[in-house]
Amino acid sequence: GYDLRAILEMYALVGDQTLSSDGLSPKSDYVAYVYHINLDTQERLSDIARLDIRTAELELEQINFDVEFEIDGPMVTFTVTPEDYDGYYYWDGVPVQDFEAQYPNMEIGDWAISNWLSFVNLYLAYGIPLEELFAMCGQGVYSETLSTLNADTEYAFLVMAVDSETAYPISEAVIENFTTGSVEASDLVVDIEIGEIGSTTAVVSFIASNDDPYVATVIDQQTFNELGTTDEERMDYLVTYYYVSTFMGSLIDQNMSGLTPETDYYAIYNYIENQSLSDTGLIFYQKS
Repeated sequence: GYDLRAILEMYALVGDQTLSSDGLSPKSDYVAYVYHINLDTQERLSDIARLDIRTAELELEQINFDVEFEIDGPMVTFTVTPEDYDGYYYWDGVPVQDFEAQYPNMEIGDWAISNWLSFVNLYLAYGIPLEELFAMCGQGVYSETLSTLNADTEYAFLVMAVDSETAYPISEAVIENFTTGSVEASDLVVDIEIGEIGSTTAVVSFIASNDDPYVATVIDQQTFNELGTTDEERMDYLVTYYYVSTFMGSLIDQNMSGLTPETDYYAIYNYIENQSLSDTGLIFYQKS
């Protein structure tokens, strides 16, 4: 077992103490409290004294960033150029419709500050060097291609300067919107071939007609049917909550092991269109 008294001694204080706390959020309410305790019995020996604390607002500067976009279907290359600023800055892209649905009473600029501070506080809480957080930032003229965006979708792209020592925001977020382009549907066809079947094993091949991405898996029929009311719902749940990989090209003679004897299985593939499941339907091969 563990020595509870020894643990309490590590945190209990004696006499006058001055404490400080890092990693608090700005413009937020906190409580400091103290009481007398018997370490042997863990009994509280006094009333709880508390002090309500509200942290101050961040002092934000006006720092401007020029943002340019090159749009190629669902792929977008952005270039950020700071104006008279050579420090770190945080950037992110947020789908506008999704954001408004999830945060109907919040401005994207306020969310940007809150979201970044959650990263900072997490790193501070776990003692992770802030240099690793700064590695996620841009500095100077910075360009990157975003290849996992949804097609035909409006995004809010935000840029916000952060302090080079504390990582706290030091500017309001500069926000520029862009809309991704369309993507052509794939003519991918995947032939499924079943090889030797054992009591707990099966050999499966997914033979692809081109290198467009698709998901593929083998799953027992009963489990799959319980994941939703339609094939599309089931596949979406499978990809979201199970470990299902994305592939490009053919998968030949994949050895599936650990299967349940005398059980019906599906070998399934679904084309990935613009980073999401397409509406081309599912292809099944059922075999006991």
